[in-house]
Formats: sequence, structure tokens, C-alpha cells
Amino acid sequence: MKKVGIVAVVGPMPNDCIAFAAGFPKDLEDKIVEAIKAHIRSPEGYALWSRPGFYEWYDVAEIDDSFYDSYRALAGYPIPQR
Repeated sequence: MKKVGIVAVVGPMPNDCIAFAAGFPKDLEDKIVEAIKAHIRSPEGYALWSRPGFYEWYDVAEIDDSFYDSYRALAGYPIPQR
């Protein structure tokens, strides 16, 4: 193989996610999510998480399961009824 080319472009692609099991206490989930957001948005957290070669996270966003529907469609999986 001598050439590399772009076949398709999709996005935005999730880098990673923080997910909680069904039945996990909502009050504790909220505290954990807020702590992660505050840490990544702090100067110390930003310096750590945005480093090349580490995660390169520049911020975090709350999403729901529907965020992954376009990836399900690309992979040929059904979109869940909500």
C-alpha cells in the first residue's frame, strides 16, 4: 500500500464517557458528575486532562443515550424507542 486517503468523515466522535449502572443513586451520580466537570474546568484539571498523549479533554458535556443514535445507524444497529 502506497497511498492513504480519507474514506469518510463523521463527527463529533465521543472520546470517552462516564456512565452509571441502572439503579445507581442519582444524588451520588450528580455529585460525581459535578466534581468531574469542576476538576476538568479548573486550571489544574485542564493542565492534566488536555495534555497531548493523555486524554486531550478540553471540556466535558452531559449527553443522553440519543447521542449515540447516529453511531448505531452507521453500524446498522436499531435506534432504541424512547
